[in-house]
Amino acid sequence: MNNIITRKKSIATNRETLEEFVEYPNFPVFIGCTDQKPEKDLKANMKWMICKDSGCIQLYNLMPPEVIYSQYHSEAIGGIWEEHHKIFCKFISRNIKGDVIEIGGSNGSLANRYLNSYKKIKWTIVEPGMRKDNDNLDENINFINAFFDKDIKLDKGKSIVHSHAFEHMYEPTVFLDDIFNYLEEGGRQIFSVPNLTKYLENKYSNSINFEHTFFFTEELLEHLLSFRKFKIIEKDYFMEHSIFYAVEKDESVVSLNLQNQYEQNKTKYLNMLNYYKEIVEIINKELNSNNSNNNFLFGGHIFSQFLIYLGLNQTKIRFILDNSNEKEDKRLYGSSLKIKKPKIIKDLENPTIIVFAGQYQNEIESQFLGINKNSKLITPSNYRDY
Repeated sequence: MNNIITRKKSIATNRETLEEFVEYPNFPVFIGCTDQKPEKDLKANMKWMICKDSGCIQLYNLMPPEVIYSQYHSEAIGGIWEEHHKIFCKFISRNIKGDVIEIGGSNGSLANRYLNSYKKIKWTIVEPGMRKDNDNLDENINFINAFFDKDIKLDKGKSIVHSHAFEHMYEPTVFLDDIFNYLEEGGRQIFSVPNLTKYLENKYSNSINFEHTFFFTEELLEHLLSFRKFKIIEKDYFMEHSIFYAVEKDESVVSLNLQNQYEQNKTKYLNMLNYYKEIVEIINKELNSNNSNNNFLFGGHIFSQFLIYLGLNQTKIRFILDNSNEKEDKRLYGSSLKIKKPKIIKDLENPTIIVFAGQYQNEIESQFLGINKNSKLITPSNYRDY
């Protein structure tokens, strides 16, 4: 694969303070589903380094963005995302200044919710691989089909918004610099990021991957913000899912000291990895002992890719279940498994469904039991019973 970017310096220190940590050879590079033939799926070495002076875990080899984001796959669907957008819009309304540039606004769902609930303003979405698949978008929403960087042609403004975009940046400090240079003095950056510390503590497999290319704690993020002259105006938490920040461009900000979280971050990640290795071993024994043709796996995403990579026997799985209309009848990239909507289990007798859905666990479990009360779920709370 051409155009692989090697990240040799620490995101936290900008120095060569990295040591080798964990490596996954031949991991699927695209997190999503595809119509292409399996032999065309690309795989690469997912190699993680850790900064000795900060504990920042970061990907060593970065895949070309045109490969990672080659197909549309980020819909943010479900009850938790609905509630996230509702609460985040309220947070935005308290902190906004003037019109908005939204970075990575996907199909406009956040913008549409805000404009339908709050003041009508000009809202411009900067999104590569732009997709306007919603016919009911507010007329005040404009799209620019591009990556946000220093070369994009925008007038200086007062408000930048982004939601679960920061963790996708290959150069997060450059990203913050570009936002700083775009904003007027006193301009606001209002954003939501995944609560990666809780993700890792709770052993969610979507913490870091080929898309989320570095692990940041609140302490590291706030150090980077202060170093880039952003003052925190407001901070709030959404469940253990996200953290909301409203920060203001302020040349007088003094940089916060960088904390070294090397030991705790390393321990948390290795605990998560060992947890999934144990899960795969136990589930494989269960799958091999039953002769059912009604075994399913939830998630046309990294949740399933990680389990399969660690050795989950996919020959014993009938389909992957996912709520996405976009993914239905496609194949999970890097696997042999097709995607079906959950309704397929409705009339089955005692279907077995493997559900390790991270921050969406309770929502998904309730959905499956609502479709078929006789579903047998294998989950984080009961997998050791098998």
